[in-house]
Amino acid sequence: MKKNFALLLVLVFLGSISCQEKIDIEKEKEAIIAVIQGEKDGFSNMDFDQWSKNVLQDSSYIWMASNSDEYWLSKGYSEQVEWIKESWSNWDSDSTRERIEFEINDSIYKLRLTRSLGLDERSQVKLAISDTSVKARIYYRRFPTNDSYKSADFSYRVYPIDSYIMNRIFKMYEEKGLFADIPPQPAAGKIQYYVEITDYEGTRTIMKDEPIVVRYKGSVPGYILLPHVLLMFFAMLLSTLAGLLAIRKNKAFRKYATWTLVLFVVGGMILGPVVQLLAFGDLWTGIPFGWDLTDNKTLIALIFWILAVYMNRKKEKPLYIVLAAIVLLLVYSIPHSLFGSELNYESGEVIQGLVLNLFM
Repeated sequence: MKKNFALLLVLVFLGSISCQEKIDIEKEKEAIIAVIQGEKDGFSNMDFDQWSKNVLQDSSYIWMASNSDEYWLSKGYSEQVEWIKESWSNWDSDSTRERIEFEINDSIYKLRLTRSLGLDERSQVKLAISDTSVKARIYYRRFPTNDSYKSADFSYRVYPIDSYIMNRIFKMYEEKGLFADIPPQPAAGKIQYYVEITDYEGTRTIMKDEPIVVRYKGSVPGYILLPHVLLMFFAMLLSTLAGLLAIRKNKAFRKYATWTLVLFVVGGMILGPVVQLLAFGDLWTGIPFGWDLTDNKTLIALIFWILAVYMNRKKEKPLYIVLAAIVLLLVYSIPHSLFGSELNYESGEVIQGLVLNLFM
């Protein structure tokens, strides 16, 4: 009897496994990256609805950031929400061009204008407007060029979201709004554009005097991008810890300094150039081959950390660790793609332009 019962349990277990829905691993990876991107975009654009949909809303949520003067650490979703609402309510709404509040047919829309597109993404600009009576038109040209502006109409479209995580967890099944097609560009190519919107009150122009620039980048696999981001984050974290321990002359600072250097070398000097190669077609555009600020600031921080670890190899010299930690904080405070890669349409070469977009 016991044997029959055990056999029955095994059969039930196998049957339940065979009935489970198969999961597409690649789609799940894409969905996870989309959540990370959504959280980053929501925070960068001060869009609370977008940000809150992409974070863990319980006490286990941890958020950390830093600049050259200090760092911030908050634990728990509720604490972070209070800080965000207070800080964003005092922020000048004109400080970012990506997020615009616009009244259309007596309804307020928070429009996030596209500023970055992957080569494997749909080459489109989206307006999150659900009113199908609204008409819109985009005017665009390659950047930086003196080309004449071309135009295209927006049309209302609905795209299905095929992702287990987005469907089952976030209950998102489709993406809808007004979409306009723009010509795809090579890696590091850019399109400059502004938009006209027509509702029952007439036609209004968005960003004509200060057009939006969208930059194209190649696809970076999650198994490369995610380790790069994590290693750079933990390098900064351990660097700060080593610096604080060095100030207090705690002997453990040398151990954490060594780990900082190891993580920074792997994340910044190995995976960093690989990410840039996949995204923009160049492995290294810093000294001596160019003046890319991202590459050069990484190189400067590396030199300081090599010096700090070398000077502490036999005798404790905490001042070098403190200096290296400060330099790394300064480096991290510089926008990641300031003077980033830009395609010169005349020469066909990738040079350095000006793009203010964190974590591009």
